[in-house]
Amino acid sequence: MGFLEEGVPLNWADSLAVIKYVREHGIQQFLSMFNRVRTIENDDLLWGDEVEFAVAVLDEQAGTVKISLRGAELLTELRAKEGQSHPESGR
Repeated sequence: MGFLEEGVPLNWADSLAVIKYVREHGIQQFLSMFNRVRTIENDDLLWGDEVEFAVAVLDEQAGTVKISLRGAELLTELRAKEGQSHPESGR
């Protein structure tokens, strides 16, 4: 993703001038990363690895994507299936 510099967040009025650029490049970065890792399956997570997740529902007919509010519920189910109580338990 690149080097992160320390900076000062923009206020809302100032961010409006760059919001289109940020949105377009954020989408490009996401698609680039997704295409790079899309074929990886059952990769072992190692100590210090972090996983960010969002559960989305795709409605192809309406052409919309909505964020699901079932993330905590699904995470509990996944942890139970794996027999882990903490995702960062290490090895």
